[in-house]
Amino acid sequence: MPAPELNPHLERITDEQVHNLTQTVLHSNFDALQINGYKYSHNEIWDVLLYASTNGVSIKTSCESLVDAPSYNWVYTMLKTKLFESYSLDELEQQGNDTLKDTFPKRLEKSPLKLALDLVLIPYYGDETTTGIYRSQAKKSTTKFFCYASGYLIKKNKRVTICFTYVQPEDTLLEILKRLLKRVRSLGIHLKRLYLDRGFAQVSVIRYLRRQIYVSIIALPKRGERLKAMQRGKKSATTTYTMNSPKSGSATFPLWMACRYQKGKAKKHGVAYLFFAVLGKCKSPILQVAEEYRQRFGIETSYRIMNQTRALTTSKNPSLRLLLVSIAFLLANIWVWLKWNLTLISRRRQNKIPLFSLNLFCLFITESIKNIYHALNELKMEMQAYIRFGTRFVAMPHPFLGKADECQNALADIPIWGTACSDNAGLVRKSAI
Repeated sequence: MPAPELNPHLERITDEQVHNLTQTVLHSNFDALQINGYKYSHNEIWDVLLYASTNGVSIKTSCESLVDAPSYNWVYTMLKTKLFESYSLDELEQQGNDTLKDTFPKRLEKSPLKLALDLVLIPYYGDETTTGIYRSQAKKSTTKFFCYASGYLIKKNKRVTICFTYVQPEDTLLEILKRLLKRVRSLGIHLKRLYLDRGFAQVSVIRYLRRQIYVSIIALPKRGERLKAMQRGKKSATTTYTMNSPKSGSATFPLWMACRYQKGKAKKHGVAYLFFAVLGKCKSPILQVAEEYRQRFGIETSYRIMNQTRALTTSKNPSLRLLLVSIAFLLANIWVWLKWNLTLISRRRQNKIPLFSLNLFCLFITESIKNIYHALNELKMEMQAYIRFGTRFVAMPHPFLGKADECQNALADIPIWGTACSDNAGLVRKSAI
């Protein structure tokens, strides 16, 4: 499906338009989730998932919050039988990546671009025996995570997630890197720069990237006697450095050290020493490389946005978790796409650029879904009367509530109780069930 278009003569954008756009992108790729012959269809399932994602709640809470929405059990049964059993994890991941393709800026393949890759960890507090758990340093009171890796593209200040992958516990960083770069190549995108954080500073990764035609910049951790000894003076410098590994051997590469004044940022002063492994033919000055590397931190922002538009779950099913992460990345991309197009339309008309925040985007989808399924705004309290008979309590129907005499007469009319009921029976209390 080609990327959606906004009418250049658009006067306003409504919550229904934003909702329909999101539904269209979802329907175009998840073909297996086509449900017919039931009271509800796949449209209702996607709406439940979108409501859960834009509100940061679980699927069950989403179903309970919408009066005319299907039940949680039906939604999960349909997802399991129609989607999770039809697609393996790899196929579901491919479907999610194809969905992201519909939200890319135009003409990505025309010129080489800058790309950042990183891992995102979603905390898990369940059983130790759950399959697919990725172990890492303690974060948010746990060492167990579901891990995903993603590629983040930077083009003319348009920043979008172009690919992602589910990380298995046995996957190495080199395997993850190759998998993401393969997806990037399949999109026809040529790289100008690749930015990686210090977690990728490994001998195997450096050897692989050294053979590529594009420039790769990897931040280095400040470990080792030589790097600590270089943290002196105020001049940036370049040299060579050899990294050793017991498993992978050693790798020698160009080391660039950028010296920057912190100027009170984060209440720090003095010179900050930044070390980079620069692989490939890079003609940029050292400080410019350090400045460009700061663009990589936009991927951390994309993860914060993804977590803000991700539905919550306690499920152990990796397929369900992968689907929710796919929808979260998609919503973030659609928001960026809409925001950019609204900005372009406003500039052509020389109008004031509208403020279209992420919260407003989520609110538009939420309100549109509420208008369709009617949000729950009351709880019916069923009143019940209890009659004491000896040491036992008998529940009476609602019409007798507050009428002790009628309750006694009703019990007396039942042959099994006889006349003794009227002597022992009495209205004990009213209760809300």
